[in-house]
Amino acid sequence: MTDLGLVSLDLDKLVREGALSHNEAKRLTSYAEAPRAAGFLISVLYIIGAIAAAAGVVLLKPAATTGLVIAMICLVVGQFIRFKRLVHLDILALALGIGATAGLIGWFVLEFEDTLSGIVINSFATGVTLAMAVLFRSRFLAAFVPLGIGTIIGSGGAYWHASYGIFVQEATITIALFTPLAALLWWFGRKVLHADWSPMAIVAARMGFIISNFGFWVGSLWGDRIGEFLFGPSKELRRENYRAWNEARNAFRETLPYIHEHVFAIGWAAFSIAAIAIGRRIGNRFLEITGVVFLAINAFTQYFEFFEDEPWALIFGGIALVAIALALVRWQVQTEK
Repeated sequence: MTDLGLVSLDLDKLVREGALSHNEAKRLTSYAEAPRAAGFLISVLYIIGAIAAAAGVVLLKPAATTGLVIAMICLVVGQFIRFKRLVHLDILALALGIGATAGLIGWFVLEFEDTLSGIVINSFATGVTLAMAVLFRSRFLAAFVPLGIGTIIGSGGAYWHASYGIFVQEATITIALFTPLAALLWWFGRKVLHADWSPMAIVAARMGFIISNFGFWVGSLWGDRIGEFLFGPSKELRRENYRAWNEARNAFRETLPYIHEHVFAIGWAAFSIAAIAIGRRIGNRFLEITGVVFLAINAFTQYFEFFEDEPWALIFGGIALVAIALALVRWQVQTEK
């Protein structure tokens, strides 16, 4: 089984170059999908409407049981739509699946956040997301599964006013976990799984590859003391006695192996170059392009990390970025030939 994905072809160009006959071009044109602008708008309205209605109910009666009730309603109605094969309501079913996922996770967090550890709560959330992704055949939810695994080992995102950030607290473990996981998911998606499941595995593999790069990124800035987050003093101690927690953490840090940030920077460059080479060899455009993007991000990050914000560094950095852009254009042209 192959995952060809969505391919755009210039049929007029192919006919002019003699690579395709006029009759064959007309036959391929008949397979073209109809414009889907209205369909996309309807899909957006379905999703926003379902989420807004669920949020309104929660605001009217903010309680853990409210989230559970909403989750059950969304789950039942969504599966009813899928069971009846109401194709025109597929996107609504997906929106209800997202609502069911959020409702179950919200209920669990509100009900048990004071009695269970963050690792247990994040594990439950990840398991629910995986189950709903499989149940609703949702690539959107499948993309969140690796992110959920990341939260268990101390990776994630944060938002505050007009700002968004990513954090990785176990860079080495993140890389060691998500690199083989991404490769395994991609292999299963391409070689083993049925067409119904393959797209979800491939989306999860791509997200795992991106998370691996985030691990390299954070490690290249601060290095990593392996196991500090997972095995260090508990958060309960931090809440009870911050000073004692800080002293225990500092003592624990001294016992851990440390990997210098330069090791991550060099390893990240090698990792990106390998991704580009492998992507070109197997025809995986995502792997190839993402490798180029993160190689450029690595170069940009290390350059300004080393030279900081000196004026001459900005000048040469800007020239280097333009040169990289020109090289990428040339590389893209050669690739498309």
